Amino acid sequence: MEDLLGVDPELVHHMRLYRGLDQQLPHKRDLEERLKLCYGELFAVDFDLLLNDVTSTYLEGEANRNPMEQRGYSRNNCSHCKQVCIGLVVTRDGFPLGYEVVDGNRTDVTTVEEIVENMEAQFGKAQRVWVMDRGMTSDANLEWLREGGREYLVGTPRSELRK
Repeated sequence: MEDLLGVDPELVHHMRLYRGLDQQLPHKRDLEERLKLCYGELFAVDFDLLLNDVTSTYLEGEANRNPMEQRGYSRNNCSHCKQVCIGLVVTRDGFPLGYEVVDGNRTDVTTVEEIVENMEAQFGKAQRVWVMDRGMTSDANLEWLREGGREYLVGTPRSELRK
């Protein structure tokens, strides 16, 4: 926070950060681009291989304020709670490059095009390999990746291996 915004580190604590998240959201793309630049300069990070995964986080209470809050596949065994899903893209070294928040009832396989297109729009369509687990694998997604000239490494669903 001190480097990016010039905020005195003594004034920063977790509750203050939580309260300020809504004000940071409009600056999401700028912050992600700044982090990518810093990663590249400080750690010589390569962006040629990106790992894409989706997780969910549940919300307690009525969760009526955000239409993205939906009941869906719960990775936390909290199916009684509404949730949102978060698609995270990281480098081979685990540095987060970007994220997208999507409706809590979306399945992983439906997020691939949106997340890849958003990352390419922001950081360019470089020669890179997209790595995704079997929950994101479908014939349609593989065809879309191939048609766009993208390289990929994906997990194969067990049902396909049995064939």
